Amino acid sequence: MSVRARVEVFVVTALVVAAMVACSSSGSDDSAPSSEAGFCDALAGSYAKCSGGGGPSPSCSTSLGADCLKLASILAPSILESAKSCVEQTTCGSDPLACIGKSLAKVTPSAAQTKLANDYCDSCSVVGGEACKTAFFGTSTVPGLAIALLPFGDGPVGAVDQACTKSALGKSACQAAFSTCVGATTTKFLATSISVDTAKCLLDGIKNGISTAGKNGKDGGGDGSATGCAGCAGCCQDGVCQRGDDPLACGSGGGSCESCQGGGACAGGTCASTCGPDNCAGCCRADGTCATKATASACGTGGQACTACASSKTCERGACIDASCKATCTSGCCSGSGCQAGTTAAACGTGAAACAVCGAGQTCTAGVCTLTGTATFDFVAVGARLPTKKASGADWDAFGGLPDAYVKATSGAATGTSPNRPDTLAPIWNATLLTGLTASALKASLRVELWDADIVFDDPIGGCTIPLKGPEFDGALHTVDCPATADGVALSLDYRLKAH
Repeated sequence: MSVRARVEVFVVTALVVAAMVACSSSGSDDSAPSSEAGFCDALAGSYAKCSGGGGPSPSCSTSLGADCLKLASILAPSILESAKSCVEQTTCGSDPLACIGKSLAKVTPSAAQTKLANDYCDSCSVVGGEACKTAFFGTSTVPGLAIALLPFGDGPVGAVDQACTKSALGKSACQAAFSTCVGATTTKFLATSISVDTAKCLLDGIKNGISTAGKNGKDGGGDGSATGCAGCAGCCQDGVCQRGDDPLACGSGGGSCESCQGGGACAGGTCASTCGPDNCAGCCRADGTCATKATASACGTGGQACTACASSKTCERGACIDASCKATCTSGCCSGSGCQAGTTAAACGTGAAACAVCGAGQTCTAGVCTLTGTATFDFVAVGARLPTKKASGADWDAFGGLPDAYVKATSGAATGTSPNRPDTLAPIWNATLLTGLTASALKASLRVELWDADIVFDDPIGGCTIPLKGPEFDGALHTVDCPATADGVALSLDYRLKAH
């Protein structure tokens, strides 16, 4: 007998024993089994049917063999009853836990789930009212904000209600934080109830079931897409139509709501970002746009206001310099007041080029800004720009939502993680992730990874190693373009390396 066959026999035996124990504990031998026992019995039968191969993954099989009754105890009895018949009809090669997601359209919210919907709509939603309560869980063809909570019983639902439907900062703040709060609260509850492997198998099954429900016309209807906001004049946030004029939920035409970053306002359903040091390496024009290429009429750096150079001057390196200096300065560098020796940190350069101002931790050596041997630096993740879809072409979040992006930075053994920024393709963190590292350590190893915060298991967005040569250590805004990978998208990340 192969190792795999032994594992499958062990799993089937464990599940059958678990179901028998549950049945015997629920009453006499001729009594009807509990919903938990019936579900586990059906699951055991599904594995037994597929013991020759083609069944669920061994990792899920093993963890479920030990945790089936624990898992069933935190699920709603109605979902167990509805999923049981689906599990009994599962064919080999399919995930029986997907039956939980497929069965969501057939269940009615429990009293605890209805209370959660009411509390959210009364305390958090900027729309509120009956429309919010109806859309909170959604329908078979219109999945709602909290459809993934429908499988759970009173324990996890009550924990979410207590933790996530109140905010001293008002409805907008409560609404913006709700999805993140649900994820953290659900994670904590699952961690104390079942194993990590079982939790992952459960969540994967629910997601798979939701995404495939109704494709064959049998499993609850719908196609798993975000159709709940059809006809919405504003924007769609987790299946709920929002007005689209709030900086926390900005959009129009029923598209995904965007959370405006960096204090940007929502105007006409579009986030109007404010030009400044966090998003512009050049200078900011009077109309609020960034001049990425310096000209004599728009000269400057660091996201500061653009300056128009006088007729006798030209713009170079973001500074207005004496135009005649280029022809007469035989050594050193040119500044706004003419030719400079080019040997100081405040005016460093050679060959009549525009003088550079050496950043902290640098000195001017032979007309070039160089790093000092003792300097240490902080890595600051400023912001990023992400594509509209995942690498697979799917939406970032279930039901059309945008990513809740955060970034991890590592250099050697040092690591740091930013907060997540919900519902945006242009997150701004401006977060110091690594501190007090030498330039040599950062040059040897500096990597960034972006992740989408999810209910329990976060999804990778993309990332790359940042190549550093020396000029990047000037404290100014720099950009790295990370290419697409097998499981990540192409993206751009803005960062600073500041002297510690």
